[in-house]
Amino acid sequence: MKDKSYERGSQAEGEAEKSTRWDILVSVHRVRKYIKSLSIWSFLNNYETNLAKKRYLVLGLEGIILCSSLNPPKRRVDHIVQYKINNKMCTHFVVFRPMLEEFLRMVSRWYTIILYTTKEKEFADGVASYLERKHPVFEKCLYRNDCDYADDRLLLDLDKVSTDLSSVVVLDYKFGQHTNTLPIKQFCGSPKDRSLLSSGLILDCLRFCSDVRSILELAHL
Repeated sequence: MKDKSYERGSQAEGEAEKSTRWDILVSVHRVRKYIKSLSIWSFLNNYETNLAKKRYLVLGLEGIILCSSLNPPKRRVDHIVQYKINNKMCTHFVVFRPMLEEFLRMVSRWYTIILYTTKEKEFADGVASYLERKHPVFEKCLYRNDCDYADDRLLLDLDKVSTDLSSVVVLDYKFGQHTNTLPIKQFCGSPKDRSLLSSGLILDCLRFCSDVRSILELAHL
């Protein structure tokens, strides 16, 4: 016989999870409405120009589109990356963010996708080759040696993506560096994560903006 208090607790957790998902969808809906309202007044005259403008979506690896571990996790493993450094074999067990391939297929219609990571080149290439096993995804890959180093941190140099930063969107959970950043919750391996869905909806709207920073900077207020 089940403990009623346990059932009530499980029910409360379920309702909280539904509420969180609903809040995410409501927030996305509001952002889309706001962008469309701005489009009417600010971007309509440049509608064709905005559509023709080349857009860039910058994606990192750890915590953004995947999480990895040097030890076999208890949860599922989607891919294993192995490479040698100083004659020592390194093995990474990779879990991809839910709906990743659908997300990449969708946003590739609107954006040129750039992989830009602070991880090792060997690891990044191992992930990229797996994601591109069916068709090309990334126009180019940038690695740790392409980053700037300041205040004991590795920072992305967006000028290496495009000289026109008004057309660059960076999907990242660390959104203090650039006003080009579209914030996303850090991915830690949950199979219930749906953050790419909401991000895809916002990216759909951002492609109509003459300067994506005019919207993304609202996340930094």
